[in-house]
Amino acid sequence: MSLKRSVVAGLVLAVTSTGLTAVSAFAQGEEVGGSGNTYFLSGTVDGGFNYGDSGDRVYFGDWDGDGVDTPMIRRDGQYFVRNSNSSGTADYTFWYGNSDDVVLVGDWDGDGVDTLAVRRGGHYYVKNSTTTGVADYEFWYGNSDDVVLVGDWDGDGVDTLTVRRGGHYFVKDSTTTGVADYEFWYGNSDDIVLVGDWDGDGVSTLTVRRGITYYVKNSTTTGVADYEVSYGNATDTAFAGDWNGDGSDTVGLRRPPVVTTPPASSKPANPGDTKNCGDFRTHAEAQAWFDTYYPWYGDIAKLDNNNDGVACESLP
Repeated sequence: MSLKRSVVAGLVLAVTSTGLTAVSAFAQGEEVGGSGNTYFLSGTVDGGFNYGDSGDRVYFGDWDGDGVDTPMIRRDGQYFVRNSNSSGTADYTFWYGNSDDVVLVGDWDGDGVDTLAVRRGGHYYVKNSTTTGVADYEFWYGNSDDVVLVGDWDGDGVDTLTVRRGGHYFVKDSTTTGVADYEFWYGNSDDIVLVGDWDGDGVSTLTVRRGITYYVKNSTTTGVADYEVSYGNATDTAFAGDWNGDGSDTVGLRRPPVVTTPPASSKPANPGDTKNCGDFRTHAEAQAWFDTYYPWYGDIAKLDNNNDGVACESLP
């Protein structure tokens, strides 16, 4: 399907550095994908932030109802929630579902807070709080091999599902068992698609990504894009969210760290897990030890508890 050409600068991301890997895009509600623990959010003034480990499974959502989407790490069935887009540790944790479950994020009850739904084939188990426990309710929709998108398609404040089959979309405006309320076509079957409220009208719509070009459509109807933007690199991992609470979604990047390995001749012997922060008098002393061994063995002594490259931050 042809897509209308136009440029809107408001969605352009300020971060366009090279060195990104793993072509991917986050359709809002799904796992981000990619790798790395550094995140850059369009429209924000800082230079990004770090959270979790490079290989963590990551989701973004509004976990506290303040209107701002922030990260959540998933490790098997345990979730580590952070309520700000800044480097640091989790604000709280909880457990839900099994380690091999497909997980979706959405505001399923319209209370302004995002929570989780576990997907097992065409069967969905919805929980309306980010707390340990069983599902609040369940329903069926679509086929087990469908691609599923999450969004508020009718602007009622409640997220529901859309099944994607190629460039064909089947929208359901309630989380209940049944058939689609309507359907439409957009883009090509091999397009990467992101979901977001791009114009702040309260309704989720689609953006097609092709390389570094994003084709934005502000209605869930068959037709061409309303405008397009180009930014970043084709190897970026892209995802969507509201980073400043203004009601409009923009794009973020997940970026893996650049690791420089010293020459083999300088490789120190593996010290093992023989140190803890109490063994050092100052942060500088701990950092020097960390920097000596990290390029070769990682954080072998677990001195960097928030994975931001700074060892024993509590030391003077």
